[in-house]
Amino acid sequence: MLPSNDSIVSIEQMKGGFANKIWQVYTTDNRYILRQKTKKVKASSFIKDVEIHKKAFVYGIGPELIGSNVHNQQMLIRYIESIPWPSFEENSLPYFETMQLLKAFHEKMPSSMRIDRQSTYAPFDYIFQTGKK
Repeated sequence: MLPSNDSIVSIEQMKGGFANKIWQVYTTDNRYILRQKTKKVKASSFIKDVEIHKKAFVYGIGPELIGSNVHNQQMLIRYIESIPWPSFEENSLPYFETMQLLKAFHEKMPSSMRIDRQSTYAPFDYIFQTGKK
């Protein structure tokens, strides 16, 4: 899964992760996240996760998927540096804008991938209403 011009320097397992084991992979030029399912799921379910991840990147709401391995149920994802967000009470704007992006992603997702395409999930409404105050 690693690009051919990259070589691993070190790998560190990260804490947490309910559905996935997670490692940070440091290479000579980049940093990645390796996710592996803690319990195997059907291949079709894993492939759907991969496709959703790819679409999230296209819509600008997720990191780039570098590669995947269906048999081992692993995804290699480009690491994104982040800064901590303020608390919701201090500044609701980042939460409001994120919910707008997620709602747009939800609305553009093919209907075959959604359970109920008529509903807007509760967090969207809560963030939209609270963020406007």
